[in-house]
Amino acid sequence: MPDSENENNIRQSTRPRTGSSLFRLKTKLILIIIGVLGLITIIGVYFYLYKPKLYKWKQNGITVAGGNGRGQKLHRLNRPEGIFIDKNKNIFVADYENHRIVKWKHNAKEGKIIAGGNKKGRRIDQLYGPTDVIVDEQ
Repeated sequence: MPDSENENNIRQSTRPRTGSSLFRLKTKLILIIIGVLGLITIIGVYFYLYKPKLYKWKQNGITVAGGNGRGQKLHRLNRPEGIFIDKNKNIFVADYENHRIVKWKHNAKEGKIIAGGNKKGRRIDQLYGPTDVIVDEQ
């Protein structure tokens, strides 16, 4: 959770291969949960601020990428690791076991491979267990 000194931080769990990140965007918090079963759930959170800081979370979330079990098809992920969300709400996922980066458009039922996806390797068209993704939007 955000600490009292810096409300604009991002926090990631220390558990391997799963995690959650907390983002503060204006007056809305977003909790991103990455699970071991190949899904990414985003919980949009409106919060109530008390003294000391206390946040009330909605108890429901929506799965925005994966969620159909592990696998190689474009509606599945296998050990998603890092994510990037752009200004158009596209979600870019480092799909570790599938050795690819997948782009999920907002409300899409499946993703599109934008890098890798040709088995693990070191060729220019391959990735080897990607763990993070950053997109330069310029």
